[in-house]
Amino acid sequence: MNIEILPAFTIPIGVVKLGPEFCEPLKKYKGIEQFEVNKESDFYVLDKIPDLKRKLIKLFSAYINLQILHTPNQEYTITTSWITENTTGKPMGSHNHCNSYYSSVFYFDKVSKEHPALEFANPRMPEGFFVEPLRTTLSNCRSFAAPLEEGLIIFFPSYLYHQHEGYEPTEVIRKSLACNYIPIGMYGQGDATLDTRTIHG
Repeated sequence: MNIEILPAFTIPIGVVKLGPEFCEPLKKYKGIEQFEVNKESDFYVLDKIPDLKRKLIKLFSAYINLQILHTPNQEYTITTSWITENTTGKPMGSHNHCNSYYSSVFYFDKVSKEHPALEFANPRMPEGFFVEPLRTTLSNCRSFAAPLEEGLIIFFPSYLYHQHEGYEPTEVIRKSLACNYIPIGMYGQGDATLDTRTIHG
């Protein structure tokens, strides 16, 4: 007897390849060394490139509104945006992005085959009992390795924990632009309505 498996829930991760008009404006900016974040670190790099910021907001809005939520008129903005560089090959620890709705990672520069993929932890792994599967599927995997390619941007819910493994560094530095997104304007309903235009009076 074959038991039907119903795909009851899914966590969307959007991936799209972008052209030089998205990549080139970022290449002149120095990034934050992955393990040296301090008070001088620039978390608003896209504020220096407003045209690119608008393009990324438009791209994300089309993705989330038309393919995920089906809310064609909802508006979004990018709150923080920063370039990360890993020159040492050290692993990036598992973390998620607080105070945001969605996030993105954009590989705007060259990548090397030595660069490890970004891995997302499965938030639906059961607590307590765990039977090790003999074959990995989307129903039992502990993590998901996202594709890594020059020009690729990945959109994902900000609550997802993600990390990458350590690697042997090469002349090609592992670089990426990270962004956080939030909805703006009015959304929700009833006592859960929020109008961001009235927050500060």
